Amino acid sequence: MATNREQAIEAIESIKTGKGNTAVDVQKVLISLMEYTETTPIIPDESIKPFRFNNNEESIDETNKKAKLLYSFIGFEKRSVNFTFRIDFLKVPKKIGILSFKLEKELVKKLNEIIITQNVHFIVPIKKAKTLSDLKTFPLIGGIGMNLSIKEEQLELMFISSLERGDSIFTSIQIHTPKNFS
Repeated sequence: MATNREQAIEAIESIKTGKGNTAVDVQKVLISLMEYTETTPIIPDESIKPFRFNNNEESIDETNKKAKLLYSFIGFEKRSVNFTFRIDFLKVPKKIGILSFKLEKELVKKLNEIIITQNVHFIVPIKKAKTLSDLKTFPLIGGIGMNLSIKEEQLELMFISSLERGDSIFTSIQIHTPKNFS
């Protein structure tokens, strides 16, 4: 028989320390919890709207064709977004590089509601194309600072590093910008 919230709470409250609870009493409470069928959240919030954007095909850097990008943006409108991405460097970029990738208009709109500062700075790991000479299959790992900004319908990633052809970045960052941080 289905149990509602009040019945489940009443059953839990019936078990008291030092009151001679039996295994049968505990079993009744556990059964009422297993039969609990309500699915209404305790605090419903209709304002939280999830979104997801993925590029299923690799995007090529539109400025100088030096890198390709795979990405996934998953978040909640006007609140936060998780940005998971992989960048493979096709050519040797400059010490200070800017990669520019086209984004969908709807995604740009949602990101602009979350990223209210001009730039987001973060550090990412780099998987180097070169390997250690004594361990041929062990890639060198490094890190670079990156700067993410949304300009028009472009995702711009700026970095300062000594990247090489074949290097790659695969990481995930969470972005949440409180209004008073702008």
